[in-house]
Amino acid sequence: MTPPGAATGVAYLGQTGTDSWGWAIGGAVEIKLPTLAAGDSLFIQANYADGALNYLGLSGSSTGRATALGSIDLGTSVLNGGGAYYPIADAVWDATTLSYNKESGWAIQGQFRHYWVPNLRSAVLGGYTQVDVPENTVNAYDVNVWQVGLNTIWSPVKGLDLGVEVLYSKVEGEIPLSRSTTNGVTSVVGGSTDVWSGGIRAQRNF
Repeated sequence: MTPPGAATGVAYLGQTGTDSWGWAIGGAVEIKLPTLAAGDSLFIQANYADGALNYLGLSGSSTGRATALGSIDLGTSVLNGGGAYYPIADAVWDATTLSYNKESGWAIQGQFRHYWVPNLRSAVLGGYTQVDVPENTVNAYDVNVWQVGLNTIWSPVKGLDLGVEVLYSKVEGEIPLSRSTTNGVTSVVGGSTDVWSGGIRAQRNF
């Protein structure tokens, strides 16, 4: 792995030809609830990851290809706290120790599904994800996400699903939204925000 801003041909402590392994563990259980209605169930899943944030439902990667959580209101001044932005990566660079440190985190999700009639069902779902970021010099910070959603799906014929879904997400971190500069590059990081999203679904299964 190459540190951010590394010059060509320059050797860095902590920059080696060996890989650092990430790992994850998870489990899930589904409880059938036929006494409520045929097909009803409660599903719960939990995961822990160290240097492998994809297993938490996040797109973690090396620092140079990090993704992020949050939403920035471009019409609001950063100084007024218009949104949130937290980079997410499997590992972050620490110039103090000249090494990469792996991010870790855990997540839990649950869903209750109920059939109103055999071809009409709804689900209430929720989840929590926490990412713990180690010491670093690339302005990455701890962040957590709460999510609650609801969907309803109608199957007028076998193999055809028509539905709608709404999802609320709360992104929170350990610092206020602010500007920061690393290696001469200024970026926005931190904050807290609420995100509403929804969708319409049409799916044909063959």
